Amino acid sequence: MPISILNRLISIILFLSVSALSGCGTTPSAPSLRHTEHLNIPIDSLLSADLAFRLGRTLQSSAIAAGANKEARYSHIGIIIRQANDVSIIHIEPQRSGDESVRCEQLEEFFAPDKASAGAIVRLDNLTCEQRQIISQYLLLAARSPIRFDHDYTLSDTTRMYCTELTEWAYSKAGITLSAGRRHTLPLASEAVILPGDILQRNDVVPIWAFPSR
Repeated sequence: MPISILNRLISIILFLSVSALSGCGTTPSAPSLRHTEHLNIPIDSLLSADLAFRLGRTLQSSAIAAGANKEARYSHIGIIIRQANDVSIIHIEPQRSGDESVRCEQLEEFFAPDKASAGAIVRLDNLTCEQRQIISQYLLLAARSPIRFDHDYTLSDTTRMYCTELTEWAYSKAGITLSAGRRHTLPLASEAVILPGDILQRNDVVPIWAFPSR
């Protein structure tokens, strides 16, 4: 999508979506716990723009996680969105079904046993209410956009994105360089990439929850 068109869409959707966002400056409503009860996720305390990490069960996931230090070995990332009484995670990943658009999933889907062998939710310290709203609004835009998963893992093409690229992009709209410029070279990737562990290396990351417990 040309940048000029994307910017026009952003202006429209930001205006329409601001009233739908909550969880910033107010007490969050309690959503249905569904199948997350056994994980003991502190759903009531989660805020929009919190970061969700998981370690997948595939060989590809293991290869991605291997590039990080021991305490940051996750292979996938998404961003928490709280709307009214619902908490979900917006992210992007390859899909066998062929629909590789930006996804908005419930927590129990994101951390499903067949997808996650470990997981964590963290928060950037001192993130403002305004920044949370901006990040959320841009993610809602992405979830309605033609963006698809980037199998070439290129940061230079914003019409296709991989998980950490989407996260970096959303936070950049709030003036935050989430990865702090950290990059890694991986086999088959045409450019240096951002790994989930690069984000966890920030010194302003506050742990909210993890499984297995550490």
